[in-house]
Amino acid sequence: MSALLDNFPEHNCTDFACHWAALQTSFGDLKANQTSQLSARRLLLAKVCQEIRSDKGLWNQELKEKSSWALTGSMSSLQKKVVDLPILYRKLKAFMPRDCTDVMAEGNFQDGVYLIFGGFNTFEVYCDMNFDGGGWTVIQRRQDGSVSFARKWDAYENGFGIITGEHWLGLRNIYSLTVLGGYQLRIDVTQCDGSKYFALYDDFSVGLNLLDPEKDGYPLLANGYSGNAGNGLVTHSGMKFSTSDRDQDGREVHGENCAAVHDSGWWYNNCGNTDLNGVFSEGYDSKMKWSKLDPLRFVETKIRPNKAPTCRCCRKSH
Repeated sequence: MSALLDNFPEHNCTDFACHWAALQTSFGDLKANQTSQLSARRLLLAKVCQEIRSDKGLWNQELKEKSSWALTGSMSSLQKKVVDLPILYRKLKAFMPRDCTDVMAEGNFQDGVYLIFGGFNTFEVYCDMNFDGGGWTVIQRRQDGSVSFARKWDAYENGFGIITGEHWLGLRNIYSLTVLGGYQLRIDVTQCDGSKYFALYDDFSVGLNLLDPEKDGYPLLANGYSGNAGNGLVTHSGMKFSTSDRDQDGREVHGENCAAVHDSGWWYNNCGNTDLNGVFSEGYDSKMKWSKLDPLRFVETKIRPNKAPTCRCCRKSH
């Protein structure tokens, strides 16, 4: 805004061309400033990543070349670097929003794609800044069948699809956002007849407090239901995520893998009544299911910090 004021012409300027030229110059300055800030964020992130890679490489080399008694000095140096990493992390937090609520706290009120730092890595998300006060981070959307959800473990872990359309944010990214808890989950669905329903969970996480979520199967936690869609996750909360090439549904149905039967990935419990990643169809043969509702033709799943966060360290006020 200061750039706009600095470049605005004299009040006695009545020529539209001079006003337009001034505005173009001001917006150019603003764009350059945003580009500079983004470059600074990327440089700081690269520094953090380099520190982590350097620590790992040095430690492995020390183990190969030195005896245990000779590692004392190296351990002291390594400990100092480990102590320094939280400082770099805090600096990164000052630049990079953690989720769409942080994005909104920085003064961004338009729906769209934003870059966030989920706690372990950076990635793009779609932010809903208008619904119910905004600040929602979309983690899944199904709307037209343009993206196949018949995927295996690696795809479901890393994410896939088009962030502005049909997509799955990825188990790793969802875990990165919710590992410390403090999030609510909102699920909006539309049946094939056009009827709309929603489910809201006050306490949602994937891999809560786990250090190795992949090994433990990215378990789902969804408590505190309200809404009119029915508690479709009541039997799924606590279950591990399953795909056709990684069966973790806990129980077998006639010796079959639920994910293979449904040709998707989900937190299955004996196949269950809910699968929002099922095969898409606009008709009643759709395999997207939520509890006792009829087959679905639209699903959007999003999260944001809950009303009483359990652990929102470094959360900006908003």
